[in-house]
Amino acid sequence: MSSARHPFAMIAVAGAAFALSACSAPSDDPAPQVESRRTLAPSTGDGFVTQSGDLTITHADWRSVGYRWDWSAMPPISTGSSLERVDTAGDVLVARDSRGRLSAVEVNSGRVRWSTEVAGPLTRFIGAARINDNVAIFARPNLFIVDAVSGNFVTRQAMDVVVSTMPVIDGGVAVFGTPTGEVYAHEFGDRQGEILPPPLNLGARQWGYLIEGSISADPVMVAGRVGVVTDSGTLFFVDPFTAAGLGKNRLYDGLDTNPVTDGERLYAASRDQSVYAFSSDGGLVWRYPTADKLDDQPSVWVPGGNVANTILYVSIPSEGLTAFVGNTGEKIWAAPGVGGTVATVRDNDPLVVDGSTVTLLDGRDGSIIEQFEAPGLDYVLTDNVEAGSIFAVAGDGHLAKFSPRR
Repeated sequence: MSSARHPFAMIAVAGAAFALSACSAPSDDPAPQVESRRTLAPSTGDGFVTQSGDLTITHADWRSVGYRWDWSAMPPISTGSSLERVDTAGDVLVARDSRGRLSAVEVNSGRVRWSTEVAGPLTRFIGAARINDNVAIFARPNLFIVDAVSGNFVTRQAMDVVVSTMPVIDGGVAVFGTPTGEVYAHEFGDRQGEILPPPLNLGARQWGYLIEGSISADPVMVAGRVGVVTDSGTLFFVDPFTAAGLGKNRLYDGLDTNPVTDGERLYAASRDQSVYAFSSDGGLVWRYPTADKLDDQPSVWVPGGNVANTILYVSIPSEGLTAFVGNTGEKIWAAPGVGGTVATVRDNDPLVVDGSTVTLLDGRDGSIIEQFEAPGLDYVLTDNVEAGSIFAVAGDGHLAKFSPRR
């Protein structure tokens, strides 16, 4: 997952459709029925502008960076609440409002497939992920499983610690970080990730490993090992099934972002003003010191799946968006004045999102190919770093999908 931190005349859009959310609510309070709008993209038109809630979509701008608008949607939001988080989960986006209402928006159509409440408004949710035919919703300290097609409640599994990160999923085990510095493994299913039948469907602690410093950055899987960076800068690698510690190192400070990986190395942009690459045994591969505290989410691109060609993108305020050779740390280029996060790479050219600014860079030298403002854009998600679809999230909760143009 990649994230970033607004008039034009409104033109009528052809093809509006309405979808009423289907609800299933295991709680005692009836779920509010909230209408959701889905707007289809126009088939033609230079000069078309579409207003999707707060988000202004100028179609020519998106075409200039190789993308076309597919749909806009507004997931059901409970009265008096706001959209808090959106996660990609296979063929759906899972949207959550501030009262805990969860909605699945179909990636292909923008239709709301289902909407449900699995817990009360005081539950602290973390995020959601697709696991086979189910969607797992992670909370503090519970894991809820719902059917991805119907939204029907499957099971609730209590965890015996409060977790603070999204987990690494390995088979039927979810490995989290916690505020107390425990790396915590929860067994929610079998080795294929399938939920076991009752009474074995309640999950169980598999192991815990206490390290120095609270953990707020999401762990990553590196060469079959779970890599964790604590808020104090401790780096730790652990086997997800045996709990064996397999590597350790230190950064001079923690992260305001999440580490990323190409499958062989862990990359981190630290508050200590350095970019790091570590091997899966904790060994330092390279370090690039900067003049800045680094707080934009880095991205990693593995061209053709070959880690020997990995490129790491990091926003360094004094240098601009910077590209590094993954295995050596060699600086390829920098784009002065361009910040933010690389959402996806198409035809070797990175697409960068910084708040409402969208920039397409030349992958050869970092020069700007196209740049435009998308008023109302809050952040984006993508389903693939390489030529992936882009899901724009507006400040008022509207969603829009943009697909690569052929």
